[in-house]
Amino acid sequence: MTDSEVKETSTPELYGRLCGILDDHAGAYDTICDLLRQQREALKDNDLPELESLLRSQQEVILQVAGAEERRRQVQSELVDRLGLPAEDDPTLQELEELPGVPGEYRSRLTRLRERVVQLTDEARRLNEENRELVQQALQFISYSINEIRNLADGRGVYGDGGRRDGGAGALMMDRRY
Repeated sequence: MTDSEVKETSTPELYGRLCGILDDHAGAYDTICDLLRQQREALKDNDLPELESLLRSQQEVILQVAGAEERRRQVQSELVDRLGLPAEDDPTLQELEELPGVPGEYRSRLTRLRERVVQLTDEARRLNEENRELVQQALQFISYSINEIRNLADGRGVYGDGGRRDGGAGALMMDRRY
């Protein structure tokens, strides 16, 4: 068997493996997005045990993503080698899709999977940012509440002499006027 024949028989197998890895990648990111949505609800409900459980689950899935990413790099490196491309080029998935000689069924599948992974990573970033904002708002409220409690404990109440509101004192937690 010549080198050319080895390349021909091995390349489709590598593209198939690459597609399988990307499929795993997409599934993991889909799971991460689901977990981030659940995390948002747990944050809103202040459900700390659920948040802890979700964080453990997220860590497990992130480890799966890291493993899939390492496998993808290995297969991609093998493809670069088999296709006779310079190793320092390190082509992107899109560049691999566009190479001449990519089996047709793999070209369209790679495109679809790459686009799906990009879409899911963008969604995960967006959900993560929304959750970060919820946490930030909660921390601001906690900080505000602690400051108000400290002011009351230090004897710096809201009202001064004569029962009038002291302008320099802390703000009211509730300002109900009758």
